[in-house]
Amino acid sequence: MGDVSGLSLALFTGLAPAGAVAYCAVALVLLACRSMEEDARLRLTKLLGVPLAICWLGFFAAATHLGSAGNALYAFSGIGRSPLSNEVAAVVAFLFCAGITWLYSFKHNPNWTVCACGLAASALCGIALVAFVGLAYDVSTVPTWTTVLTPVNILVGALCAGLSLAAVVVHGCQVGLPSVQRVLLVLAALALAGSCAGQLAFVGHLNAIGNNVVALGTLGAGHERAVLAAAALGLAGLVLQMTSRTKPERFGASVALDAAGAVLVLAAALVLRFPFYDAYLSVGF
Repeated sequence: MGDVSGLSLALFTGLAPAGAVAYCAVALVLLACRSMEEDARLRLTKLLGVPLAICWLGFFAAATHLGSAGNALYAFSGIGRSPLSNEVAAVVAFLFCAGITWLYSFKHNPNWTVCACGLAASALCGIALVAFVGLAYDVSTVPTWTTVLTPVNILVGALCAGLSLAAVVVHGCQVGLPSVQRVLLVLAALALAGSCAGQLAFVGHLNAIGNNVVALGTLGAGHERAVLAAAALGLAGLVLQMTSRTKPERFGASVALDAAGAVLVLAAALVLRFPFYDAYLSVGF
């Protein structure tokens, strides 16, 4: 097995796609709920800074993996031919577009049409971010990573954490929309189940791979524990989030409990990223 910086890469592939999904989900709520009052709409747009910050944290983690600012800039040189360059470009495009839209919402009397265009463009960039992060690991020399399960697991993990975070943002903005919040949490629960199932399938993929150094059937050993831990964390987090909505009269405590649940769900998504990097195995050894 090779030496791969699992911590920084796990943080990047766990946080950046989750932040992008949360941003996209809230943007969709803003664009779809036309009956929302203008003040509430602007408050919710400003709270997009929360998922944007999560995405930035993931980007910073990726930058530490690249080693220096010079290496980060060099990554742009392969756009169109390098999966890594495409991934970096997609992240930067999302952060730029989403960041500009968020900053514009603080303008005095911002034009909602401009905000809506920015949200739509940001959502498209967010979709591209998740797609390119997943495709970046299609490396023929690393058979443990070269599987359709890689982008699928990144996607469902991002959906689980991102939709959970989006529910907190909508809740914290006091715009109401209880049915929207419930839908977000139900979808997050389904994504959690899909994420755990996808990781178990990945274990099966790993157990079919071996070489003269690593025995066949040993690469996936122990990964089931990570799945169980993620399932427990994610389920506990979603239960907290659902419970937080049963006492709306205590708004501050309710949002705090909701946020704590979202942190657990995000932790579950991160836990499932580490086995992926632990399973790095090239064809050369």
